[in-house]
Amino acid sequence: MHALVAARHAQVRKLVLWSQTLLYGAHPSNPNFLSERHPLRASVAEPFFADKIEAEGEAHRFEQRANGAVVTILRTAPILGPTVDNYVTRYLSRRLVPTMLGFDPLVQFLHEVDAIAAFKLAVDRDVPGTFNVVGEGVLPLSTVIKLAGRIALPVPHPLAQPLTALGWAAQLADAPPVFLKYLRFLCVADGQSAWDTMGFRPAYTTREALVDFTSAQRLRDVKLLQETST
Repeated sequence: MHALVAARHAQVRKLVLWSQTLLYGAHPSNPNFLSERHPLRASVAEPFFADKIEAEGEAHRFEQRANGAVVTILRTAPILGPTVDNYVTRYLSRRLVPTMLGFDPLVQFLHEVDAIAAFKLAVDRDVPGTFNVVGEGVLPLSTVIKLAGRIALPVPHPLAQPLTALGWAAQLADAPPVFLKYLRFLCVADGQSAWDTMGFRPAYTTREALVDFTSAQRLRDVKLLQETST
């Protein structure tokens, strides 16, 4: 908020904000692909989501108050790649990967190189608006785990919730309990608008982004590649 007030006073001409497709929320009623017109329904009880949804709101208010400013919001799919360290890579780095018993949602990823390319496009060109930035294609979570060379560990949801809450409180879990919904329900986005308006063309598909991450992770598994820093 303070940064945007300062930007308005300094008459900054362009703002590019990083957001995430996770903000749409994982719900059983979600369509196969969520467009930018769909509401952001991630749980605001979780500060991670609440802060990012509010940040988008602040960016829109900046656009309204700063006459002529170009505001571009890029909602990226979960980012994967050989040098990325985030909750997804830590989840897929486990030998036993917990899943929700009876659920196998479709997921999508964005390669780290494509994420950089999308931001460069937004900086180089004036493309106001909000855009989903995703790799082409989707994969079932079960396929993701197999391609990563891991073993799925199905856990009943009623048991997973308190265990994850306990692990998160003890700083042992990679993500808070609200992320368990993404192991149950669909949350994949439509990247057509970024294609049509920004001219963004991902070089890597969801599958290729996963394979590139997995190749590096296998080297880390046998200590032939240094762990990525947090």
